[in-house]
Amino acid sequence: MPGLLRVRPVFIPLVLLWMLALLMLAHQLMRAELIHREHEFIAQAQGLAERIEQRLSTNDVVITAFSAFLRAVDQSDGFLADSFAAPVVGAYPHIYMLEVARRVAPLEEPTLARQMQALLQSDFSFKRFSDIAPTQGGQVDGLEGASWPILFLFPRSSQTEPIYGVRLESVKYLAGTMQTALAKQDAIASPVFELYEGGSAYILLRSVERRAALAPTGKLNLFGDQMLALMVVKVDRLFEGATGLTGIGIEARLAASGVVSGPVWQQAEAAASSLDRLTLPRFSYVFSSKSTSQPLSIQFSQQVVWSDLMTANTLSMALLLVLSLFMVPMLAYRHLHALNRAELDHQRAAYLATHDVLTHLPNRQLVSDRYEQLALRAARSGQRFALLLIDLDHFKEINDRFGHTVGDQVLLEVAHRMVATLRASDTVGRMGGDEFIALIDHLASPDDVQKVAEKVLEAVAVPIDTEAGPLSVSCSIGIAFYPEDGVSMNILCKSADLAMYSVKHAGRNGVAVAAGSAMTQPV
Repeated sequence: MPGLLRVRPVFIPLVLLWMLALLMLAHQLMRAELIHREHEFIAQAQGLAERIEQRLSTNDVVITAFSAFLRAVDQSDGFLADSFAAPVVGAYPHIYMLEVARRVAPLEEPTLARQMQALLQSDFSFKRFSDIAPTQGGQVDGLEGASWPILFLFPRSSQTEPIYGVRLESVKYLAGTMQTALAKQDAIASPVFELYEGGSAYILLRSVERRAALAPTGKLNLFGDQMLALMVVKVDRLFEGATGLTGIGIEARLAASGVVSGPVWQQAEAAASSLDRLTLPRFSYVFSSKSTSQPLSIQFSQQVVWSDLMTANTLSMALLLVLSLFMVPMLAYRHLHALNRAELDHQRAAYLATHDVLTHLPNRQLVSDRYEQLALRAARSGQRFALLLIDLDHFKEINDRFGHTVGDQVLLEVAHRMVATLRASDTVGRMGGDEFIALIDHLASPDDVQKVAEKVLEAVAVPIDTEAGPLSVSCSIGIAFYPEDGVSMNILCKSADLAMYSVKHAGRNGVAVAAGSAMTQPV
């Protein structure tokens, strides 16, 4: 008993020290977690800000190059302007459109209108923006002495066609920006507005002047001597990737024409309680662009919440550290290793379930899923898409004569050529054996699909290097269109299959369109 009495006074301080150690450990663990989350927040914000800064710099470079191009291009060379604009719009998704508005004196308008109608578009006319958007019309003071119609835009589409010929001075939200752009040599951004065809955007304008030169008699003076180069920037594409910052609030403002506008992009933070705001920090990061033409400022914020911090993993980690400093690394390693193995196994199984083992193309299941997505989108938008059924001619003879190894080499090369021939947005899959399938979206016309099929024929026809030497193969292609030839994949495949077998009966190595689409003779 005396011994126990001597121990008890020491036990209490040891317990207190132990509790203090636990509290210090918990504090350090929480502090480390907060530091980690703050670094992660800043890295995510800086990553998005850097991508946006690159896009803004791209805008400045493109508008400068486009202005220089307009100074040098022939006054009537719209085809060369298309050639300049096409790779720019194709390479940078946030650049929605390139346009040119030129100064037209009142006496020049009738002659220019007649030339445009005779040489470019029979129904061309100069119009006010209120003609196509009654609530957006307006007039810029000081510009009544001349009009500024849009005489070039790329890309042209049914959605943007009404803008062609619109007098720029009749667009009220461009009033101040036009006056500023014409008074200076540098590019300037307009306020953010709702596009006529949907979505929000802003326009980067730059004045372009060149030495006056008379156009040859009868030749279209498309670009003139005083122009405004315009680049339409889509806001949602400029901020592409922002929605991936889960829980982070974003508010961006653009000082258009020297005036800070309302938010051009907003994203709310994750919900937080009063306790979270009182006891936990709120991270913040501010970005200001270097672009003088597009002075964009972005405020990033994130309120830390207890539900994110007090996870089972954090609590168990603290307990394991108290029990054993040596076991935690081992257990954590084994746990992470098991998770990684399980994730890899899951990814591998999911991939094998949806892809062909030999060619790595989508299999019937994945093609069917993508077909359903296309069908739903087509049903909503009224657009068409095509299904191509592609069968190699006499492939069995290759397998019988040279063996399955050579046959596999042929299938692999054919699959590679089909993928290379079609667009990235199209789907190429293997149905089994020597039969392939392709889904072609965004059709311009049925003739375009036949041209694509003929390109596939040409690509497949090039001799293939194999272990048995160069081998030549051909294919037969049947085309069916949604919804003319069917709305389900099975029916559409049957229609394409009938068309393909008409090619087989006609001698193979050709293309045929299903009967429901005004079936043509095999090519």
